[in-house]
This record gives sequence, C-alpha cells and structure tokens, in this order.
Amino acid sequence: MKYFFFYALLFVNFSSFGQVTYYFSNSGNDLNNGMTKNSPFKTIDKLNQLTLQPGDKVLFHCNDIFVGQINIKNSGQPGKLITISSYDVGKKPIITGAKEVTGWTKTPTNSNIWQAVCEKDSDITDFYRNSLPLPLGRYPNTGSLTIAKHLDKYQMISKEPVTSDWKGAELVFKSAEYLAEKRKIDYVKDNLIKIQYNQFNFVDGWGYFIQNSLGTLDVNGEWYFDYKNKKIYLYANTGNPNNSKFEIPYYAYGIHINNANYISIQNIEINKTSNISVYAHNSSYITLNNLTVNYAGQDGITFDGASSGCKLTNNMINHVNNNGVALWESSNIEFSNNTIKNCGLILGRGKSDNGQYLGFLYSSKIGHAIISNNVIDSIGFNGINFTSGNVLIKNNLVSNFCLIKGDGGGIYTWNGNGNNNGNITITHNIVTGGNSEPLLTNISRPHVEGIYLDDCALNIHVTNNTVLNCVASGIYLHGTTNVLVDSNTFYNNNLQYYSVNSDKCNSKNNIISNNTFFSKLKSQPVAILATKNDTSTIGRFSKNNYISPDKEHMIVVTPTTAQMPSTSRMSLSKWRDTYSHDDSSSDLNAGIPFADSDVELKCNKSGVATKITLTHLYKDLKGKQVNKEITLAPYSSVILIKQN
Repeated sequence: MKYFFFYALLFVNFSSFGQVTYYFSNSGNDLNNGMTKNSPFKTIDKLNQLTLQPGDKVLFHCNDIFVGQINIKNSGQPGKLITISSYDVGKKPIITGAKEVTGWTKTPTNSNIWQAVCEKDSDITDFYRNSLPLPLGRYPNTGSLTIAKHLDKYQMISKEPVTSDWKGAELVFKSAEYLAEKRKIDYVKDNLIKIQYNQFNFVDGWGYFIQNSLGTLDVNGEWYFDYKNKKIYLYANTGNPNNSKFEIPYYAYGIHINNANYISIQNIEINKTSNISVYAHNSSYITLNNLTVNYAGQDGITFDGASSGCKLTNNMINHVNNNGVALWESSNIEFSNNTIKNCGLILGRGKSDNGQYLGFLYSSKIGHAIISNNVIDSIGFNGINFTSGNVLIKNNLVSNFCLIKGDGGGIYTWNGNGNNNGNITITHNIVTGGNSEPLLTNISRPHVEGIYLDDCALNIHVTNNTVLNCVASGIYLHGTTNVLVDSNTFYNNNLQYYSVNSDKCNSKNNIISNNTFFSKLKSQPVAILATKNDTSTIGRFSKNNYISPDKEHMIVVTPTTAQMPSTSRMSLSKWRDTYSHDDSSSDLNAGIPFADSDVELKCNKSGVATKITLTHLYKDLKGKQVNKEITLAPYSSVILIKQN
C-alpha cells in the first residue's frame, strides 16, 4: 500500500509540473517562492531566471510598476499556453523600460544647458520629464533650410549658410514624398554637407533640418544625448532640473519573445521602451489581448521571422515614434478590435526608408489575415498598409493619416514584390481625413488617397466602403488588374475616383459599379482616367451615381499616348456616348450647386446599428423623403440633402 501512495504522489507531481502560477508585486521579495499572493516575487530579473513550462502563468499585481525587459524563450503547448497577465483589481500593472536620470549640473559654457551622466549603451530614442516626452533639439527650431543642389547621393549644397560644424549630427530630409530620411552627417565645409549613407538622391529645392546635436539646444526642454561620453544635455532656462523627474527609455523591449510558441499576454501596460514594446521573432500562436502600449521609441508591436496563428485583439497602441504595429512574414493572423493612435507624428523620429511611420503594417508571402473592427487615427503615413494576398480588411475606421509623409493612403497596398496574389477584400470601412502637410517638399497638394491600390495590385474586391474628405482621391487605382469597386460612397474628396497606369502595369479589366461619387465643389472632378491604350481596356463602368455642381466637366479623360491626343473634361452623357461606359449610370442632381449646409453625410462608425436623430427634413439621393430619424447599419453611411 505504501508503494501505491508513493507512485500516486509521484504521478500528481509530474502531472502538475509546468502548470505553476507565479505572482509578482512591488511589495514582494525575490527570495520568496512566488507561488502565492502572500509570497510574491518582486522583479523582472527574477522572472527571467525562471524556466517557464507549458501551462505556467506569470501574474503581475495591478497598480504596480515593474522596471525591465521580460524575455520569453520557452514555449507553451496547445491548450497549455504560457500566460503573462495580472491579478487583483485596479489599473493594469505597468512594465516600463524607463530609468531615472538624476544629478543635473550646469555646463561651464552655457548656464541654460544642463548635463547629467547617462549610462546607456545605445542611442536614446526619447526623453521624459514628469512622464511627458520632450523635443529632441533641432536647427532651425521651426521650418526648414533648403537643398540648393545635390552632387550625388551623399553630398548636397545648402542654399542657406551652414554656420556650424554639424559633423555627427543627423540630417533630416525627404528623398521622395513617401521617404523621410535621417542620416548622420560626416562632413561639413562652407555650404557643403556630406552624409555617411543614403539610398536615394537628395531632391533639389526641397527642405532639410538638423537634429541630435548639442549645438541645436536653444529652446526650453530640448535635449541631446552624447553617446560616446555618456552624457545627456537639457536646455532649461527656467527652474532647476533636479526638481523634476527625468527618465530615459533604458530597455530596448518591454516583452521580447524569441523562438517561443503558444504564449498569451494580456491585461498589462508596456511603456517607455527604447525600441519596441512587444517584439516576437520566429514565434507562432502568440496571443496579445487587452494590452496598453504607450510611448515606444520605435514600434509599438513587431512580429518578424516565420510566425503563424497569432491573434492581436482589444489592444491600445498610442504615442509611438514609428510604426504602431508591424507584422512581417506572418501568416494566419487576426488583428481585431484594436486602437492605434498617434504613431509616426514627429518627422525625424521615425525610421528611415520605406515602410515606416505607419499605423498598421502586414507583409507576407502567404497571407491569410483578418484585419477588422479597428480604430486607426492620427498616423504619420498609411493607416493600414498591407502587401499580401488572402486578406480581409473589414469594419475599420481609419482617420487622419499621412500627416507627415505623402503618396500614401488610409488603406494602402502595393504589389511591386508580387506578394499581392489576390483573394483580397476591403469592405465596410470608413476612411476619412487624409491630409498631409508638404513637409520638407515643395509639393503644393500632397498625394493622399483614401484607398490606394498601387503598382500592379490585382484580384481585389473593394465594396461598401465610405471614403470622405481626403486631400487627393477617394480611391486610386494605379496599374491594377481585376479589381472590383462596387457599392462604395466617395464624398467630398478632392477627386473621387482616379485610375492611371503605373510604370510596370497597365490598368485593365477593372469593374466600377454601383458606386456614389459625390463632389461638393466645382474644383473636385468626379473621376480622372488616364490610360496608355484606350478606355475600353481599363474595365467596365456601370450603375454608378455621379454628383457634381459642374455637370459638363465632371469626368476627365487624360491621354498618355498619341492615340488620345488631348485631355477632355466631359459630362456623363458625353463620357457614355464617346467611350461606351456607364450606360446605366446617372448624374443625379448634376449641375445643381449645393451649399455646404444643405448636404450632409451621416456615418455610423461603430460595430452596431445606430439610430441618428434628424433635425430637418431631408431627401436621400434617390429622392426618398427622410425625417425624424434614420437607422444606419454598422460602418455604413448615407448622403442627405436638406429640403427648404
């Protein structure tokens, strides 16, 4: 009998192995066993010493702050995930990458510039005073200087005098509307500036500024980090910095997952990391739920390497210098019910080259991604950026995008690499407020599109979307093939529909049907079509509604070959008669000028049906009278005309 009990106990021990719950609290002690709320561990260093097993849980006490970087190297199993979460009630526990900087003294050469020792092994991406970020020093403080002439990719002549030796500082400029660069200055002589590396040429006549140098500090709160001497400098002409709390993002990551699968992370906040708040490499079946990501020096969340089966839901990503979320080479992912805000909004603080300053990025050769019910707002470049086939983009609200860089869109795809192999649906999204500032360029009207299908995109369904108030077009088809644009509303964009061939591909076999193209102003063409061949190859137009106060000139056909000798602006009837398109389309209310106050577009930006109370008598575009209230389905819209 005693052997029976021995083996029974042995079985219990082995069956429970790997299913331990570890507790962490600011009131804990790393000498505790960590397995109860009354004997919790204290530090992330202790967590990183544990060998987590499938089914283990790591729980952080709510309302507490933990400094460090969590490294996850062990995998769970199906049904036995390794879980990182919280316990007790209150605010989410915070994993912070920040360390405090103290001991400020005035520099001997300038009484307004203070210095402190800062033992950091890499460049600093942010600097915080009382938990709020401070501006990196720059010259000039506002606006920009001008590139008079470029000599090659590395050298340019400044129009304005270069009065300081800026060697070692960073030059910030744009080599294209969509490319914001920051490159280290190697050499300065007279008005010549040479940088260490550049992928593309400078653009003559465009702007630049200089940052990340002690010589730029002349505004209260500006800072600079001298990596070689391990000192941080602060311009403070009022008060003593020793009376405030200053922090640097010391740790590169909040959570670092490397070659580990079946991990669940939920109900915590990660803030003030130097690089990426949550980073996963070659890791599959990662679940991120109800996380808050705040103040990341580069990206909020990044997955790269071969990953599959990952699910990101109900997360908030806010205040990120570069990309909000970037999923590289990931397949079978779900990204739903997340909020991404304030990403890539400071020129020169995001990364160089393309694919930066984005809200959400998805790039994969395989695909199978669901991107749904997300709110993406206030983004430096594209709101949703994907280069993959087998993608569903549904029920997203994308607003205020391309605020720093142009030649982008609220929802953007590109097929220059051939990854976009079709089976793509973009449906029931609301896209609004694409309005880039022409920073460091001389472009008068930035190219900011609502939905932008770029360079040879193919086999895409764009249906039931509402796109409004974009500085360029509502939808831009750039050398696309087999694209269906059906039952969408494009309203009050500078141009509602734009189709043109790309350098690589002609636009062909597209179907444009059942859409409403509404231009409120005479200066807003309803459609512009440009083709190297003739309009019959572009595709088929049918059953569309065209509304413009300029009935006779609302459609523009632009030639790109001698076969079409001149640009023509025309009415719907002339377009129909000349090119045999839109035989069943209409120009409702065409030629009738509407005052802004007479036309309203009502949107339901939520995931549930919503009743909207009306204060006037209206008619819809079909002439149906609408009064008192109207019920809109999720992510839908209606255009109403006020009746006098």
